[in-house]
Amino acid sequence: SSGINAEYGGSQADLRATKDRLEQSERELESKSNELAELMKRLTNSETRIEDLESAEKDHLEKLDDRKSEIDSLKREVDRLKTIEEDHERLKAENSTFCESII
Repeated sequence: SSGINAEYGGSQADLRATKDRLEQSERELESKSNELAELMKRLTNSETRIEDLESAEKDHLEKLDDRKSEIDSLKREVDRLKTIEEDHERLKAENSTFCESII
């Protein structure tokens, strides 16, 4: 009977040790699960930030394209005004020559 009790006590001790290891493993798993959840949240935040930056970059590039178009348009207007000015100077000279020929 004492042998059975010793074996039973040993089994109980083994069971308690196994239960303790299981509880420790559950705590570690919960801790790792929390770490994983935190990492996933950080990853999602990083992905969102990247999307925001890409969107801002796209908007910036569109604005640059708009500015380039404005500059090209202004250059064409300057060229047109130069042509008008040159035509005006040429007509003034022709008019002056014509007037001198009449006098």
